[in-house]
Amino acid sequence: MRRLWMPVRCICAAVLLSAAAFEGTTLVYKASFGGGTLVPSLDKLDFGALKPGSTEVANTNPTASLDKGEVTLGVTRPTGLATGVVASSGVFVTDLEFDQGSLFGLQATFVGPRGPSSGGWAAGALSARTGDESDLNGETRVNATLNARVGGTARLNVPFGATSQTFVDVPAPMYAAIFRLTDPAPYTIRLLVDRISGTGRASLSVDGFAPLSRTFQLSDFQAESGPSITAVGATIANANAPGQTVTVRMRDFRIYTGKHRCPASQPLC
Repeated sequence: MRRLWMPVRCICAAVLLSAAAFEGTTLVYKASFGGGTLVPSLDKLDFGALKPGSTEVANTNPTASLDKGEVTLGVTRPTGLATGVVASSGVFVTDLEFDQGSLFGLQATFVGPRGPSSGGWAAGALSARTGDESDLNGETRVNATLNARVGGTARLNVPFGATSQTFVDVPAPMYAAIFRLTDPAPYTIRLLVDRISGTGRASLSVDGFAPLSRTFQLSDFQAESGPSITAVGATIANANAPGQTVTVRMRDFRIYTGKHRCPASQPLC
């Protein structure tokens, strides 16, 4: 496992997120699937290939299929699955460790989400959590999702990992561009995890529209407390659409890292 030791630099405020990337960070990992593989084209810290994973719930039929420079993620929610149990499928980087005092950003570009108009599913999500590629429901996590909702609506949401409810509703024109059946617009989800200030930031961007974003307080992965993050990745999830299969195509996954600062509880880290 790659533990990320970096030079000390004081960062006294939450790092701002631009439309292009994350300020105060460097791109260290990029997978674009052009060669029909989960091996990244850029891997400065030797994190290794993305690994398919799921919540390992029976009869969910998780898929992560490579074709033409994309990976299609899909999952089914079995009828009768208990409320609160999420069915998901994704790809994850696991040979890493983002501990207290770390700063990193995740980015993924998706296109063509397919699922029920009744909502109850995530049309793409970024996840930073404990564990490995087995995306078990009991892991400690912070997620940023594009949550498809009833009535042909959606919101950028942080369903796990924030101290309070954190979301922003997607404007109708942006929703129409993302979910149209013909020539759907690609959309990029970003998640910044700042374990120096104890804050996070989620954003959603689509060409031609103003980006959406929300800053929040991290509930578990704080500057001076909380477990190490040992898995990061991108998923599709079905939280409340029983009997339905949901899919999305992912074109790009990236990791950015910033400077590590030793927390007061670990002065010799």
